[in-house]
Amino acid sequence: MVYLKAKVTCFHCKKQVEKAEARIFDAPLGGPSYECFNCFKKSRMILGEDNVKLDLYCERCNYRFKSKKAVCPYCNETDTLSKGNISVKDLL
Repeated sequence: MVYLKAKVTCFHCKKQVEKAEARIFDAPLGGPSYECFNCFKKSRMILGEDNVKLDLYCERCNYRFKSKKAVCPYCNETDTLSKGNISVKDLL
């Protein structure tokens, strides 16, 4: 039987947390490292990860797309992007 209530040390805050309540990742130094849920939540908020895709339109490529990043996937440019709410009448 596996004992999941083993204590591990969080990589960031150095607190002892249960292994079942920690995220495991490969450390640059070699072995596995653990990150508690509170540190994971803080780091995710700092990074500002939004799962909202934007409707965008590239005037250079005439391509309408949805993306989290404001970069055209074809020409890899940002200068000709506009909001994706463009109809056929706007193009003519």
